Amino acid sequence: MKVGCLRVCVCGDSYLARYLFDEWGARMPEAKCWYVICYDIIEPKRWPAVYKKLHGYGRRLQYSIFRCRLTMRQMERLHWELEAILTSEDRLLIVRVCESCERHVATHNRPEAWEVDAKSFVIA
Repeated sequence: MKVGCLRVCVCGDSYLARYLFDEWGARMPEAKCWYVICYDIIEPKRWPAVYKKLHGYGRRLQYSIFRCRLTMRQMERLHWELEAILTSEDRLLIVRVCESCERHVATHNRPEAWEVDAKSFVIA
């Protein structure tokens, strides 16, 4: 397998991001990772736009905290779209949760919050 880009998580877990090719040179699907996205918006008029944008990409965990399972390309697009809505006085935090860190996520009172949708599947 050829790799065009290798990223390393803060915790040391390496993962293959973009440009994955099989031995015949065919492009393989991009890997998806969990992201936790938190925001603090000063102007209440921007709240609905940010909420709608994030709701289209993931699931709300708390009022201003979402979790999304996205490819790196999808994450870059979402980040760009959020930056177009937010201003310099707003705050945005995006945390990628790697596979090894994902196994250590503890959920209390809401175990369904980190379940992977049954819709996704891998063809071997």
